[in-house]
Amino acid sequence: MQRWGQVSRLYLVIVLLTVFLLILSLSRLRLRLRYRRKGRNDEFAVELFLWGGLLVYKFEIPFIKRKKPFLRARVPGAGHLVRRVLRPAFKIRAQLEGKGGRPVIEEKRIIRLPGPSRMIGILIKQIALFRRYKPALYYLLGRTHLRRLDWHTEVGTGEPAQTGVLTGALWGIKGFLLSYFYALLAPGGVKPHLTIKPSFKRACFNVKFDCIIEFRLGYLFCTGLKAIVLKIRN
Repeated sequence: MQRWGQVSRLYLVIVLLTVFLLILSLSRLRLRLRYRRKGRNDEFAVELFLWGGLLVYKFEIPFIKRKKPFLRARVPGAGHLVRRVLRPAFKIRAQLEGKGGRPVIEEKRIIRLPGPSRMIGILIKQIALFRRYKPALYYLLGRTHLRRLDWHTEVGTGEPAQTGVLTGALWGIKGFLLSYFYALLAPGGVKPHLTIKPSFKRACFNVKFDCIIEFRLGYLFCTGLKAIVLKIRN
């Protein structure tokens, strides 16, 4: 009798776990990407929304220009000439919120940006990873729906003629990127809101980007399995 009770509890746990995983797989996850550049200030934020905003995760990166420390590197062939290189940094704030907007978990950290040589190495590794896991990534993008895309740019060089040429070039670049991006996503997405405002009287480059995509967590789990299979094959 006691053994039958243990087996019944085990079956109950398995059933509850299966139901929970099924609900989690059918749940929609919203991913919001925000980037803003105004003057010399840069801000980047990532927000995750689950179960209609019941669980919210925020990840913010304001860009910091640090005056100290500097990198001192001797330039070959220039004697004792010393070049001072400014080392910027990122101030990262991660926050997990509940339904009422109160932070459940919060973490702050400052990370210094790596040097140019290390950045190139990181970029090469990321390109290799993208090529390896491209089928899995395309599988997820093909089941991802676009819910918002606002991309506003203000650009100016101080010269009206150059500003006009640059504005036309930016329209071409935006059109190419969006057509490529839309081809990867699931059909039925919202129309983007794009603007390019030329500034003929002053030199500037301001950007405001806001994008929201949505997909089911079950597709994310399948993407992870595909990535594991690709890693084993390679």
